Amino acid sequence: MSTPSQAPAGTVKKTDAMSNLKLHLREVITEPTDLVKKGTAPPSFFFSLEPSGKDAETTQKFAAVLGASAVARIFAAMAIVSSGSGRSADGDGGEGQKSLSNPDEYVAAFNEKAEATLQAFTKGPLANMYQQPAGGTATTLHLQATIARLHDIVLDAVFAGLGHIDKEDMAMLGKVLASFMLSLKPFKVPAPTTANDTSQPDLKHVVAVNYVKSIDITGDGGIFIHKPFTRLVVFSVKPQHWASVLQTLARRPGGGKQPSADAPQAGAASASAASETPEVKSKWSLPGFGAKKPKPPPEDVKIDFTLNTTILELELDDAKYSSAKGKFEAIFKEMAEDDDALSAIAEADGLQGLGRKTCKVVRAVME
Repeated sequence: MSTPSQAPAGTVKKTDAMSNLKLHLREVITEPTDLVKKGTAPPSFFFSLEPSGKDAETTQKFAAVLGASAVARIFAAMAIVSSGSGRSADGDGGEGQKSLSNPDEYVAAFNEKAEATLQAFTKGPLANMYQQPAGGTATTLHLQATIARLHDIVLDAVFAGLGHIDKEDMAMLGKVLASFMLSLKPFKVPAPTTANDTSQPDLKHVVAVNYVKSIDITGDGGIFIHKPFTRLVVFSVKPQHWASVLQTLARRPGGGKQPSADAPQAGAASASAASETPEVKSKWSLPGFGAKKPKPPPEDVKIDFTLNTTILELELDDAKYSSAKGKFEAIFKEMAEDDDALSAIAEADGLQGLGRKTCKVVRAVME
């Protein structure tokens, strides 16, 4: 009597792989804060600066870089699924993902998404369409700064030199990052065993910014050429420094509240433990005698923070992308089959639609 053939242990069946690819593509069209509420580390943030000019060339270049970023999303999903870390044992997808609710998986949950994005842009088919810089620009900042100052430093690293962004749009971009940080308050970051513990890897985040650079080749504004770029900004921080930021955020008004019913409960102590009980002062107390020194408000707290940043400016060869676009469109349509949300995008606008759907797009006057 014959028995049904089974896939070897540790492998992913084709049907399982496809269902998990769909899962990860659905993640990139889901609000990051909604994923965080479920304990899932969101995919890397993608932003796109759409040129304010309406000429045909810049429009075409921007469409190409949007499509390329969609291809990057697809290859990042493939990297996670092929590693085996983003699937469940029964092949349903999602259940086997590393969870932010588990302190032992917190750093790895973010890092696998960051590494998958880097791999998508710098290795494989898409990498052949981008001119790769040698190493990029790396900086290390040792800071003692407030939350507001850290926020400004991150925004500057991501968007500096990329053109004039409307004040309201820049505020919106800042709110996107701030909302993401606030959504992480209920989770517990793994604590180091000692002050000099190096056993935990750095926590990584990758941010991608698509833009079109206009270059004045005559020097007098007579003739411009337009080139599509993707800026990759790689941030890495010590988990304990990241934890300090979240604990300070938790001290803000409302920070000590318990997460909502649908938010993960594991690790919630990191936020609640940081909540403050107002100190009751006696009218007989004298300054300096027995009275505890009040803690400064959260917005004035300076945090010791070491921020490592690497910036890669990748120039897209849009001719190479255009010649391969049909193949990538076919891959996306196959992945989107039998999925209402994905197939609607694939049928309407294809890769460009996926790129726009998975980016925060703002208008900018490019420099």
